[in-house]
Parts: sequence; C-alpha cells; structure tokens
Amino acid sequence: MHNHVNILYHLTPRGWVVGNVNMFTDLNLTVEPPADSVETWEHEIYQSSGSPSEEDAWHMVWSSPTVSADDRKALHEKFPHEQDRGSGD
Repeated sequence: MHNHVNILYHLTPRGWVVGNVNMFTDLNLTVEPPADSVETWEHEIYQSSGSPSEEDAWHMVWSSPTVSADDRKALHEKFPHEQDRGSGD
C-alpha cells in the first residue's frame, strides 16, 4: 500500500488558488482553474508502504502564453509559494 496525493495550484494576479485535489483514495475534488490564471503547478506527494519519508515534487504544468515570463516572475515575488523555495522546476 502507498499514499499518493496530487494537488494543483493556480497562480493568479490575486495570489494562489487551490485547484484539483486527487488523493487516490475516496477523495477527489475537481475545481475549474480561475479564468485569470497565469500558471498552474502540480504538487505531488508520494509515500511508499513501509517508507518513513515522503517524496515531494513540484512541476509547472501550464503557463499562459499571453503573460510574459517577467510578469509571472513578479507574481512569484509578490505571492511566494512553497515551490518558489527551490523545489520546483
């Protein structure tokens, strides 16, 4: 048995918004991305059976083609998030 959780986070001009949550159990929450999203990141948490530690990874899965990299960077600086501490892509 193992635990596996995927959570989507959307960066918007208002800050971070939680999106889909999939726990590979009985809980699966589907949320439409906000219309003003500029990036979507996936946070994956995995723990193998018998393992004392979790594996934790962040991946950017989408970015708006209409928002510049500089504008997205400015939003990351304004609204720091866990993946901005160096664990993301």
